[in-house]
Amino acid sequence: MLALTRRAGEEVVIGDPNHPMGIIRIVDIHGDKVRLSFDFPREVMINRRELAEQKAKHPAPAPGSAPAPGSNPAPGSNPASGGVHGTPGSASGPSPEDRSTNP
Repeated sequence: MLALTRRAGEEVVIGDPNHPMGIIRIVDIHGDKVRLSFDFPREVMINRRELAEQKAKHPAPAPGSAPAPGSNPAPGSNPASGGVHGTPGSASGPSPEDRSTNP
């Protein structure tokens, strides 16, 4: 594991620096909370740990299939899109850590 110290406005480049896979930017630090921005291709899934674990326990149904009767979608998720999509690099709107690319 790599541990880094960054300040607000600084970035971490993931992958080849000439053609990065993505960039993580420290948007804001307020008390014990850090706001991050993820700039990755849409096909790269980005989830908070607790949401990733929930999705691993209860995989989404195949695209085009209806959910099982009596099943409830995960809180904060959009069953039609498979999750909340954030705008990469955006500091407002849906949180980028909830971005999922499942159709």
